Amino acid sequence: MNKARSSPLTPVLMHLALGLYTLICLAPVVLVIMNSMKSRSAIFAAPMALPTPKTFDLIGFTTVLSKGDFVGYFGNSLIITCGALFCVLLFGAMAAFALSEYKFRGNTLLGLYLALGIMIPIRLGTIGILNIMVATDLVNTHLGLILVYT
Repeated sequence: MNKARSSPLTPVLMHLALGLYTLICLAPVVLVIMNSMKSRSAIFAAPMALPTPKTFDLIGFTTVLSKGDFVGYFGNSLIITCGALFCVLLFGAMAAFALSEYKFRGNTLLGLYLALGIMIPIRLGTIGILNIMVATDLVNTHLGLILVYT
C-alpha cells in the first residue's frame, strides 16, 4: 500500500490558518458584545476599548427588556424557525429518499428542478408569494411565514 507523503508541518499550518480565520470571524461578535456593555458616549469615544468601571453601562439591555417585547419576539422567531425547520427536514428527507431510491422517467429533471429552486433568489417570487398569501388570508400569521420559509 502506497501512502502519500506529507510534511509534518502541513497539519500545523492548516490549524494555524483555521485558528486565524476563526479569530477573524469572531472579532465582530466580540466587538458587539463589548460595546453592548458600554454607554453610548463611550462607544463613540473608543469603540475598540474594553469596558472599564467608568464606561460600563447596561442601558442597552434594560432598554430592550423594558421598552421592547423581547420575549414575544423571541417566541415568534422560535415558533417560526422550528416549524420551518421541521417542514424542510420532513419534505426534504421524503424528496431525497424518493429521488435516490426510485428510478422513473422524470427523476433527473425533478432533481434539477429542486436544485434550481435553491439557486434562484427568493426576491424574484416575492410579489407572487405576497399575492398568494393575501388571497389565502395568511398575512401576519405564523403559518404564512412557516410556509414561505419552507
